Amino acid sequence: MNHWSAPIPFVVLFACAGSPSPASGSACTNAHEVVCTSKTEGLLCTQLPGESALAYHALPCRGPGGCVSSPQAQGCDQRISEAGDRCEYDYLACSVDRTSALFCNPEGIAQWRMTCTDCSIGSGTDFMMCAAGSAHAGAD
Repeated sequence: MNHWSAPIPFVVLFACAGSPSPASGSACTNAHEVVCTSKTEGLLCTQLPGESALAYHALPCRGPGGCVSSPQAQGCDQRISEAGDRCEYDYLACSVDRTSALFCNPEGIAQWRMTCTDCSIGSGTDFMMCAAGSAHAGAD
């Protein structure tokens, strides 16, 4: 059986405690900053294609670590994602149903990479394995 594995980021960024929570679409100044709005959702400060400035955009945190907010750090676990989710960096994740590997395309959207017979994430923050099914011809 073929296995395919790759590192996956657990986005962890430091932020100041006590700041009011921003809203999706509001202006921001710290690119890549993640602000938790719930255990499974965060806001990512980024400039999307077609935008003229940085703004906060919804960021699903479906991985087991969820979205963590403390006085020292904030982070979003995206090791589990769905196609179409907003994402950060060039990462790989397992689909919610664990039958696909996904990657973050240049537009910051999670996209199907390959079918798996079993997609799993490790206990750490930088591991996923896909028992390979079939690969998408254009996903290099």
